[in-house]
Order: sequence, then structure tokens, then C-alpha cells
Amino acid sequence: TLLTKSQTLVFSDFDLPRYPHLSRTQNQAEMRVTWQSTYEDDDAEIRFGYGPDVLTETNRNLVMSTYSRGDLCGPPATTHGWI
Repeated sequence: TLLTKSQTLVFSDFDLPRYPHLSRTQNQAEMRVTWQSTYEDDDAEIRFGYGPDVLTETNRNLVMSTYSRGDLCGPPATTHGWI
């Protein structure tokens, strides 16, 4: 039984990067930064520094990649969250 129905939801920041993740690589002089986004931006850049108000460094040497349902192992990864 349907109890109620809400108005249509609209997300204004749908394309913004989300779920940032930092990880180490085998090279001690580098870090890997990953995030999820529905938007592929050739002008994307990473800004970093010693604190949130001191982002003095910029890196535009980015490698973008994407994956599809076929790259995953199966349900539930292939059945939920896809647009």
C-alpha cells in the first residue's frame, strides 16, 4: 500500500566530484587521488597544500578513467546505483 508520494527531487550538484579518496602508491614521492563524478572535465585539477586555506599547489597532470557495469563482478554492484 502506497502511503504517500513526494514531489520530484532535483539535485543541483549532481555533476560535482564526490567521495574523494587518497591512497599511497609504490612511489614514495606520490599519492593517488580518486573521486566519483558523472562529469568528465578535461580542465580538472587537483589543488593541495598545508591546510584548507593554504592550497598553494596545483596539478593538472590527471589521468581520467571510467568503468561500466561489465567491469564489475555482478549483483548487487551491477544492479543498484546506475543511471
